[in-house]
Amino acid sequence: MNSVLVYHSISSPVEPLPGDIDICPENFAPQLAWLARRRSVVPLIDTLSSSNGRSRVALTFDDGFRDNLTVAAPHARKVFDAGHRIRDAGLHWQRKLSFS
Repeated sequence: MNSVLVYHSISSPVEPLPGDIDICPENFAPQLAWLARRRSVVPLIDTLSSSNGRSRVALTFDDGFRDNLTVAAPHARKVFDAGHRIRDAGLHWQRKLSFS
């Protein structure tokens, strides 16, 4: 079965964000490692088709929090070598965000 995981903020705020939408980097890294061992991480569109091997999962980062770029992306690149996937998906918001 294919899945989509929706993340919002990878941070450790003093007060949790409304709706508990944040996850601390210390918990995010082991989640990525688990996914790397058990799933194929793919672009979102690839979760719509069936796979003949391991289940597929797409990771999305909603809301445009700065930590998506500064924390989540570096962790994902270490685990999945995801740099090309980020660019191929057309997510060029990193450049815009870095100038904010």
